[in-house]
Amino acid sequence: MAISTFIRRTAAIGAAALALSGAVAGQAMASVPRTTAPSHLQEKQGMHVTGFDAAVAQAHGYKIVTYANGDRQAVPVNPRSGLPKGTLLVKASATGGTIRPENGGADTAYGNCGESWITALQTGAHQIKLTSGFEVDLPAVKFDWDIDLTDINGTSEQGDSGYLAEDEEWEGTWSKLDQYDFSVDVVRAGAYAILTDGEICYSGEPAIDWDLD
Repeated sequence: MAISTFIRRTAAIGAAALALSGAVAGQAMASVPRTTAPSHLQEKQGMHVTGFDAAVAQAHGYKIVTYANGDRQAVPVNPRSGLPKGTLLVKASATGGTIRPENGGADTAYGNCGESWITALQTGAHQIKLTSGFEVDLPAVKFDWDIDLTDINGTSEQGDSGYLAEDEEWEGTWSKLDQYDFSVDVVRAGAYAILTDGEICYSGEPAIDWDLD
């Protein structure tokens, strides 16, 4: 990003933080027919395990074990059940590491329990559509997904949450969102899905920083 662009954006976001009704004023601006091609950027990053929900694990035939070195893992209560072992959650070290990540394909970064993504599409003058979601290695029973959007007027939020019918993927779409000049869209670090073995699988914070036409 050019230095002049960075300075302009930093000043704009700082001014928006002091304006009580900046976002509302942005909503009130008149729409203008779009005459140029849509802007479209996407980034995918991994999902990773940071903890467990023991009740969910128990309800689906798992238990959470802690090994002598402090590592934790979801394992089947009945070893002959055919259920796979869960992701090994490594005890935090002095360097701050908590997981052993697995890197995947050329345009997708995988965590040790799945992947998460965010997509932005400009659909009109000062309007965008967001799509975001995850795909996990085991069925999920619950999720909470939060996204921060920042433009010249400040920061707003979008998201969704609820229960899943043991699905391995979920995707949400938010349309007709007002964004002006630029858009910085980030899936929060706290966005997560809870898997059937009790793993709490967190987003890898995929983010987009792009200019609107």
